[in-house]
Order: sequence, then C-alpha cells, then structure tokens
Amino acid sequence: MMHTSTNLQVFGPETLAHLIHLREAETKIGQDLIFLASDHWTELEANLHLAAVDGARYAILGIPEDIGIRANFGRGGINGAWKEFLRSFVNLQSNQFVDCSRILMLGELTLGDLQNELQSLQATGRVPIHKLRELCAAIDMRLAPIIEQVVTAGLEPIIVGGGSNNSYPILKGTVAALHKGASILPEEGISVVNCDMHAGFRILEGRHAGNSFTYAHADDLLKGYFVVGLQEANNAREMLDRLSAADFKYVTYEQFALRSELSFADALKKAEEYVSAIGGPCGLVLDLSAIENMPAVSEMPTGISTEQANRYVYALARSCNTAYLYLSQGTPPIMAEGEQRLGKTLTTLVLSYVKAREAYYS
Repeated sequence: MMHTSTNLQVFGPETLAHLIHLREAETKIGQDLIFLASDHWTELEANLHLAAVDGARYAILGIPEDIGIRANFGRGGINGAWKEFLRSFVNLQSNQFVDCSRILMLGELTLGDLQNELQSLQATGRVPIHKLRELCAAIDMRLAPIIEQVVTAGLEPIIVGGGSNNSYPILKGTVAALHKGASILPEEGISVVNCDMHAGFRILEGRHAGNSFTYAHADDLLKGYFVVGLQEANNAREMLDRLSAADFKYVTYEQFALRSELSFADALKKAEEYVSAIGGPCGLVLDLSAIENMPAVSEMPTGISTEQANRYVYALARSCNTAYLYLSQGTPPIMAEGEQRLGKTLTTLVLSYVKAREAYYS
C-alpha cells in the first residue's frame, strides 16, 4: 500500500516489511505501528481523522531532501537521514514502554522530482543559487498543507529529515490548522523552542535552511522564539541583533558548557518558562548539528551530548503544550558508520518525545 500523489507517499505495513528483522518470540515496533485506512491521497483528510478517532496521537512524516541546505551554501546528503531513521526505528522492541497504537506511520513527502531537477542542474555545472531557493520554496508549498491536515485532525506531527528550511512550512501548516480549529486567535502565531547551534534568523533573501524563522516572523507565525545551545562564534552580530530586536531569546552553549553561568537543566527551564509565559501551543525543533560529533550538516567537535538532546526533547515535551517535533540536518555519509549512529539517535529522540507526551496527557 504505497500511493504517490504530487505531495505525499502514503505508507502501509508492506512498505516497511523489508526493513524489519523478525525474530521468534519478539515483536518489533514496525509490526505494531498503525497506518492510514486507505492509501489514496484524496482521502487523506478523512483517514487522518479516522486514525485520530481510533486512538492515534502522533503522525510520523519523513522529508528526504537536501535542497534547502544547498540553498544556504551548505553541503548535501541530509536526504538520507529519513531512510536511516526508518531502518532503526522499525526494529526496536514493541513492549509495554511504548504504545504503538498511538503512533501513525504516515509516510514521506514526495520530492523525487525536485531532487532530480537538482541533479540535472548539477550535471550542467554550477547551480544558480536563486534556482536552489526556488526549489526550496516549492518544498514549502508541498509540506505546509500536509502538516495543516495532520494538525487539523488532532494529531501531533513528528517530522524527520531534511534541512532546517522545513521549520517554516511546518510552522505555517501548524498555525493554519490551529486557526481553523480556533485553538489560537485569528492572525496569532505560536512559540517555538529550537535546540540549534545557529539561530536560523538570516535575512529574507529567498528561502533556504538559514532563514526559516525570519520568514516565519515576517509572516506573523511566531509568537515567541527561544534557542537552546546557540554557539557564539557561529552566529553573525547582525543576526543576533535582529533576534533581540524581535524580543526573541536564547541561551548559548558556552553559557552552560564553558562558563558554567547556568546548568543545562537551567537552560531548559528558561525555555519552558519563556513559552509558558507566552501561552498556547509551541513547536519543538532539534537540529542534529547541535549534538557533539553527530553526523550532521555542521558536524562539530563541541556541542550537547546525545543524552542532553534526549533530555531536551523529553523535558520540553513533558512540560509544554507542544504541537509537533521536528528533527533536522542529520547527514549519514559524513562519518564511518554514520548511518547506524544517526538512525539510532533519531529513533531515541522520537521515542523520548512520545514518552514525554504520553506523560503530559496522563
């Protein structure tokens, strides 16, 4: 069951079957996940609502693209992160610690044509940056309506893969759904907490992985924005000044890891207090480049630990009214055995989110 539309490839049990390593007397997560009742994309809205009625709370969606990061003068490869996540995730044990009946495996954004266009441009020589940014904007137009339908159905999207550019359409789709459901006031946005070494607040120069939150702010989608783990030497003065002018906040990596001005737990508490004071739902984002030596776009020798990354996801999802989780910028090919490490890290982060949200609802 795998039907391709312009925007979405809907998954069914057989889509994942070849990835699952079966063992006698064991049940893997991939065997217990739920799927849409129909693979026909024209019935997506109805089937999402049906899944929610049947008990689903989370909808996993993959984004296999590396266009947005290239449009920001970065290196490609992050289009493989989703695949590595799937390989790891479906082979974990299904047991009493995770209720798979809450987890809908939705599918992946259909981007093959855009990736092929990128490859065709590369074959001709240097790719014009404006063309990359046009392709990135095309991803925005495909992703936002799907996120809107998922959130409208009452599900929390868990989005894996692609570049930080996708934070903009994810936020746009979420806000549109919350407006539709009257969960927030008309024209009101939501807050976002982002664990990232970069602020993602570059100028409005065409869409790319470095300016999702600038575009979101310009479109009045951001009610508040807090960055955890921003690295001081990797953000331009003018960008930080614009962030402060918008009254958005951050705690730098150096504050808790180098100068011990506060603990990592204190940093998370500040983020929690910030979004709680603003009120309403919030988005939760993690750029894997923030994790020390993680195979990611901006792989760094310094950063938070994998344990801290999981703590970040769990603590914020447990204490705040999160609307979605987005995990971005993982790049399998960078390091030896990077595929396996990346897949396992993404898997633990997704499970940390699900466990935190289940605790939030209990």
